[in-house]
Order: sequence, then structure tokens, then C-alpha cells
Amino acid sequence: MLRTDVILKFVVFSFFFSLVFNSTIGSLAALMFIVCGGSILINNISESYRILLRYRALLIIPCLAIVSSFWSDTSMIAFRGGVQLLLTTVFSIVLICRVDKNLLLNCLVFTFIIAMGASLASNRVALNGMTGEISLIGIFSSKNYLAIHTAIGVGVGVVMYFYSEKTNRLSRILGGILLFLAVLVLLKAKSFGTTLSVSMSLFLMYLFMWYQTKNITFYLRLNVNFFMVAILISIIGIAIYSLTQSFFDEFMYDIGKDPTLTGRTYIWQRGLDLISENPILGSGYQSVFVINNMVAEDIWEYAKVESGSGFNFHNMFINIWVELGFVGFFIYVVGLILLIKKLYKNYDFTNPLLVLSIFVFFFFFTQSFLEAVLLRQFTLAQFLICLAWISFSSVSRRIVNVA
Repeated sequence: MLRTDVILKFVVFSFFFSLVFNSTIGSLAALMFIVCGGSILINNISESYRILLRYRALLIIPCLAIVSSFWSDTSMIAFRGGVQLLLTTVFSIVLICRVDKNLLLNCLVFTFIIAMGASLASNRVALNGMTGEISLIGIFSSKNYLAIHTAIGVGVGVVMYFYSEKTNRLSRILGGILLFLAVLVLLKAKSFGTTLSVSMSLFLMYLFMWYQTKNITFYLRLNVNFFMVAILISIIGIAIYSLTQSFFDEFMYDIGKDPTLTGRTYIWQRGLDLISENPILGSGYQSVFVINNMVAEDIWEYAKVESGSGFNFHNMFINIWVELGFVGFFIYVVGLILLIKKLYKNYDFTNPLLVLSIFVFFFFFTQSFLEAVLLRQFTLAQFLICLAWISFSSVSRRIVNVA
């Protein structure tokens, strides 16, 4: 085992910096990501190959995204995006498995402190064309990306402050600083949805950890399972009934919110129309929201945003079915089920990376019904979903020297 040195710390920090600040520094972020990730990949290439072979399941959808270029109307866009997604996944897997977990967490929290501090000091805002609402976006490209990164920042801060080793005072201090800054950004952004999703994800994280570690009898656990399933079915039933009646609209109007969820219901319908046209293989990876695509132009006009703006269907299940068809949708759902199965087999909650992964899982799962941020190249979300998969698999980590 080789020692951790200054060069490795710089490489890992630059790796995270490129993902968090990708909308700020643009193509430079992609270059930084490729150089940093590639340097760790090629250092002991045989070890990297062994790791990738072990976690080859994470490479299935990126490879499908590349293959989708054969039937996509915009084949070069699908091919380029698929290759970039594959590189993002490969570099993330290798980094997670070959870099010490404390170094990973410290570099991640330090990057988020810079991002949250910059966003807090920033006055960059964006106008929502549908509602006329002016929202803080900070260093990010949109309100949604600010919300997602701020939520992750809260999760990282909680884990670093409460779950770092008691002797690691620096990590706990950094976690406390990040948690404080992220909460301030949440307050400044005035995002009710993000605050609700963060609170729910933290609650589910602690509830799950209590459930897994609490020494309860088989019959009590069975009753808890029945109770949770009953609550889930009730919530789904109430949601369906409310959406088909006027209760949901009235409730959203009462709290001053848009009952169409800022146009999402219309966007979902257009996505379902596309699914019916290409149900098996889809339209191709990232091949819908391109200039001159009739559906994309219609949605951009409806949302009152500039043609060519970054966009998605704001639902992970619809988004992947539109782009990669039922094949991609099926792989994604199976992967989600396997992830849950892995989660229920792991009880080591002394590992801060595992606790962070649990938060990440619940956050992205709850977000997947209103957003589609997973399976995107050069994003922190793709790194974190790889982290969750590997952490739930209880992999041991090795330190690598990239000098």
C-alpha cells in the first residue's frame, strides 16, 4: 500500500471541483475531469481493470447509450454523450475503489464548502418564464442544479459532522462549516421543495438505520414492514385520487404553488407520447432536447426558455424510457431493485461513506419522480450513484499514488 501524498490530494480535489463547478468553468471542467480520472485509471491499469470487471453492471447503461447512436436521429450526439457517460462512470468507479475513504470525504466536503460559500455570496439569479419567479442559481446553471447540490451539501455536512471518527477533529469541523453554509443557501434560495426533500431524505436515512440496527423481534419487524407498506400504499392512493380530483389543484393554489408542478405535467405527457412512438429502443441518448427537434422546441416554447437550453423530462423513469426505450427502463429498474437489495444486506453504519450513500439513495430516489439528474456525464450525481452501489457492496478501498 502506497502512501497518500500532496499530488493525490490535489488530483482528487480537482476531480470533485470539476464535477461541482462544471457549469461555471465549462469545457475546462471536462478537461480537468478527464486528466484527473485518467491519471488514476492508468496508474496500475491491471488493478483498475480488475475493479471495473467487478462492477461491470454499472457500465451497462453507458454502453447502451453509446449503442443507441445506431438508431438515433442525432447519432453523433448520442455517441458523444454515451462515451462521456462511460468515462464518467469508469473514472468514478476507479476513484472510489482506489482512494482512501477519508481522503475522498475530505476533498468532497472542501469542494462543497467552496461551492456553497460562492453561491451564498453570489447574486446570480434566473427568471422562471412560466411563473415569473426569480430564483437564486449561484454558481450553477439553474435553480434545479443549485437545489440538488445544496441538498447533497447538507447530506455531506451531516455525515462529516456526526459520523466522522471522533478523533478526526478536522473532518468534523469541515462538516459543521459545510452544514452551516448549505443551510444558509437553502434559506436564501427559498426552495420549499428542496427543503422538504432534504428533510424527508434525512428522516428516511435515520429511520432505515434505526430499523436495521434496532434489536427487535421478528414479529415486531413484520408489523413495522406491514405498517410501512400500508403507509406507502396510502400515500400513492391519496396522490392518485388527489391528482384526478380538484383537491391537489386547490391545495397547490392555497400554498401559492403551481398545480402543474411548473409545467411538469405537460412535459410528462409529451414524454409519454414519445415513448409510444419508440417504446422498445427509445429515441437515443440525449437525442430529444436538440435544436429543431419538434417535441423539444414545443416544450421550450411552453416553458418560455431559449431554444437549445439544457432540459429533461423532469422524471427519471420517463426520461430513460424516452431516450433508451423499454430496454434502458428495464435495466434501470432492475438496477434499482438490486441496489435496494444490497442496501438491506449492509449493517455497518460506522462507515461515513456508507451513511452518505444511504442519504444519496433516498434523496435521488425521492427526486427521481420530479427530476432526471442521474445518468448524465460529468456530473456529481453519476459519481454518487456509483458510490452508493459500491458502498452497499462493502468494497475495501486501496490508496493509490498517482505521482
